[in-house]
Amino acid sequence: MQSILKDLLLLTLIIFTCIQFISINKMRIHIRKVEKIKEALYEIAYTIVHTQNEEELYDIILSTAIQLIPNASKGSILLLNEDNKFYFKTLIGYSERLKSISFSKEEIYISNMTSKISIIIKNPSKFDENFLSVDKNEYLRTNNALDIACTISSPIYIDDKLIGLINIDSTSKNKIFTEEDRTFMDYIKRDLELVLKNTHIQNKLKFMANYDELTGLINRRYFRKLFENEVKMIKECDDILSVVAIDINNFKIINDTYGHCMGDRALKKFAKVISSNVRGHICARISGDEFVIVLKNYSLEKANERVVHIKEEINKIKFGDLSLDFSYGIYCVNSRENIKPDEILIMADREMYKDKKKFHCNI
Repeated sequence: MQSILKDLLLLTLIIFTCIQFISINKMRIHIRKVEKIKEALYEIAYTIVHTQNEEELYDIILSTAIQLIPNASKGSILLLNEDNKFYFKTLIGYSERLKSISFSKEEIYISNMTSKISIIIKNPSKFDENFLSVDKNEYLRTNNALDIACTISSPIYIDDKLIGLINIDSTSKNKIFTEEDRTFMDYIKRDLELVLKNTHIQNKLKFMANYDELTGLINRRYFRKLFENEVKMIKECDDILSVVAIDINNFKIINDTYGHCMGDRALKKFAKVISSNVRGHICARISGDEFVIVLKNYSLEKANERVVHIKEEINKIKFGDLSLDFSYGIYCVNSRENIKPDEILIMADREMYKDKKKFHCNI
């Protein structure tokens, strides 16, 4: 009897030891996978910090996630736009034509997510059939976007604000994602969110350093840097520049009559009109109600035509009983003139003050 008990105890010990060994081995494999993910994310963080192109940034994020999740073959990143709809930002394994369509929250997996963790969607094409319109389903089918056996879908948050969604897809019915894959995706997602937050902060700091916060136009400091480079370029390339100095008329009256909030609205509206009319050229806010436009390869006559058109649009804007208006001066410089950037701006300012004088005389 004692011999049988000893054998049973020995067998139990062996089984327990085997279970422990298997558990430890699984844990080691798990740790190695986590370490591999961490190493890859350290590398991606370094690459992203040195990447200026936003498109490239999201491509790096998506390709890294696909590489790290076993059985993943393609994927996509969708970002939430100002119209509260999701648009494809980057795709791997899919046609770029998909970037032309958008989705509401109800049309994608995010509407079924009750937390910030990743979820596994089995047979996602069935979901699409139930929640997408016939036209969208047909468009996806035409572009080979419904051949998905399984998806890991992860919401992307920055400071508790939903900014997008990353989908990692498997196209093989024999390669379905597991709970371990989903856990790994959450590791990746959390670190990617930190990287994106850091990138977002850096971009915001760059914007604050180079752009006017109210109007979104280039600020005085950044303008000087760009303008000096443009003056240098025209001398090297035998080009011409037309520099337009602009000053809003009666801006103080708008502020005094309707308040500074209305004044800010006027500045933003003014900036939007002039910038939309000079796309591809330099447009800056120099101080309170003073702006500068630099038109490359524009003669004096051509620049004046453009500014007159802008003036006509600006005059249509009303703030109470006041119409928005401005005075302007143009100085055209060519490659043969030996003139410094500051001198060019002074000449444009002089022309602007001549126009301003005419405006006051006509009041």
